[in-house]
Amino acid sequence: MTTEQKPRRVRRKSIALQLQALLDSAQSLDKEPTNELSIARMKFLQARIAVLTKMQSRENNDKLKQALEEVAVLRAENIRLREQLSVQANRPRFRDAEVDEALERYERSKNVQTDNES
Repeated sequence: MTTEQKPRRVRRKSIALQLQALLDSAQSLDKEPTNELSIARMKFLQARIAVLTKMQSRENNDKLKQALEEVAVLRAENIRLREQLSVQANRPRFRDAEVDEALERYERSKNVQTDNES
C-alpha cells in the first residue's frame, strides 16, 4: 500500500517582491568594499533588475490589454442597449384600437353613472 503524494505547490514570489529584495541586496552591496566578487554581483544584480522590470512591464501590459478588451465589449453592449431602447421608445405603446376601446368603455361607464344619478 503505497500512497502517492502530490508534489507541494510553491507559490512564486510576486515580481514586485523580487524587485524589492533585489534592490535591498543592491543597497547592502554598496556598503561593502569593492572587489572582483562585488563587481560580479553588481553586474548580476543589474541583469536581474533588467529582467524583472521587463517581466513587470509585460504583466502590466497583459492586465491593460484585458481591461481594454473588457471596455470594448462593454461599449458594444452599451451601444446595443441604447439602440434597443431607442427602438422601444419610437414604437407606440398602445395600438389605436386599444386606445379607442378604452375611451369607449370610459364613456359608457360615465354615461351609466349619470343615468344612475338621475
